[in-house]
Amino acid sequence: MLRRLAAAVAGIVLGAAALGVAPLTAAADSGTAMCGFNGAGTVAPPVNYQERAVNYKFTGSMSCLSSDSSLNAGQVTAVGAGSIGCFRGDHSAVLDVVWNNGKSSTLKVHFTDVLAMLVGSGTVSDGEFAGQSVSGVMFFYSPEALNCAQVGISAASLSGGFRIG
Repeated sequence: MLRRLAAAVAGIVLGAAALGVAPLTAAADSGTAMCGFNGAGTVAPPVNYQERAVNYKFTGSMSCLSSDSSLNAGQVTAVGAGSIGCFRGDHSAVLDVVWNNGKSSTLKVHFTDVLAMLVGSGTVSDGEFAGQSVSGVMFFYSPEALNCAQVGISAASLSGGFRIG
């Protein structure tokens, strides 16, 4: 239930952010996509109340509407690092996306966290949509959330969305 709510909120946030920009049916050279994301990740050392340096990785899948009619889904593998605590974070990640049409993209995204929401912005540095901007919102949920004060949070489910272009 929480995952569906988070995905719905992310869709609303991204939809609102998209108002006033070129429609997804723009010419292919403009390279746009709106993608929902679902996945999971791990972080080390575990996140606790004290913000500190961590490394993390996450994987997941995207379902997309795109200006490239052959592209409607992707598989994501990401690695990142930065300073994260239970209530705030500032970190960067490299997301490698393999699209359903056989193409790929490398996204470089900087995230700022507030509670369970990660807000990201960056660019596509290589591959499909190269040079385009990226923005995104993800929400995380962990059954370990109550452990934040003691042993910390080492894994979480992620859901949300990304806009490219």
